[in-house]
Parts: sequence; C-alpha cells; structure tokens
Amino acid sequence: MNYIALNQNILGKNAVFGSGFKEGEESDPFKTDQGFKLYFNGVHVLPEIEIEALNERILLGQIHHPHAMLGPPDWAGKITYQFFTGNDAYLIAVELELEDVEDNTAVEILAQSMRQDIPEEVVDDDGVKVYLAIEMLKIHFEKLFLGYESIEELTRDDWIFEGEYLLDIMKIYFEKKESQ
Repeated sequence: MNYIALNQNILGKNAVFGSGFKEGEESDPFKTDQGFKLYFNGVHVLPEIEIEALNERILLGQIHHPHAMLGPPDWAGKITYQFFTGNDAYLIAVELELEDVEDNTAVEILAQSMRQDIPEEVVDDDGVKVYLAIEMLKIHFEKLFLGYESIEELTRDDWIFEGEYLLDIMKIYFEKKESQ
C-alpha cells in the first residue's frame, strides 16, 4: 500500500494495468532560473546515478498528510524528505509510511540534478544544496498542495509539518505563490 500511495498520490504517476506505474518519458529536464537542470521522477527519464556514492544526507523534514492514500476511507501517512549529495548527483528522496498499514515503508527518488550539469559560473558549495532543495520542493509542492493557498489552510485540514528546513521552503513556496 505504501508503494502504491507514494507513486500514485505523492509522485503523481499513473498506474498502468498489468505493468505497474508509468515512468517518466521526458528527456529534457526542467531548468531553473539559474540554469540548473532538474529531473523529476514520473516526469523525466532519470539519469543513472551511483546510489552507493551518496555520501551526505540531510533530513529536510516530515509532513503528516491526512489523505496520503485516497480511499474510502482515506489513509493518513508520514512523508519524509531527505536531501542527498553524491559524487555525481544531488537528489531528494521521499519516503512514505501510511498509518495503520502493515507494510514496508516506500522510498523513491523525488528529483535529482547531476553535478556535471552545474552551470559553469556557479561554485559547487553548500549554497548549491540549499538552492536545489528549494527549487526541487517548490515544483513538487505545486502538485502536493494543489488547491491550497497557505500553510494555515493546510493546518486547518489536519496537515502537520516538522522540520525547520521544510517549513522554510514551504514559506518560500507560498510567498511566491501569493505574489503571482
């Protein structure tokens, strides 16, 4: 159940009868204003990376999603976001654990950016990590928070948020959304 909910409701993939979830087919990544290339699971063909070479992990935070698996009845779940740095890539992994479900936690890559694609004029330092985490989650939040205009609205609908990094990025996302 966790795998189904993560792929369908969190990543937005379509299920194909008899063959699982439809993977991304786009080869051209999203490009940020600063020229970074971002690949999203379920949208793009993800470039190959060395999972074993991911050598740094930063917990961005967690979201209690009251409708992580649509039912009847809906099941709530805990979504965990982690930022990883590797020799060849930066990525955010997303993990889902539904409440009251006896199943293994599901984990997938949410988005990634290849280090070889960092614009030449940019210094590959901690600022890149912050920038990429913000840009990746802002795009993800457009689907996840569809129909919501503020953190307060989400909170009234029983969403719960943990983690300073995640809350800061959510504030940036909703401030930008409000200014458009």
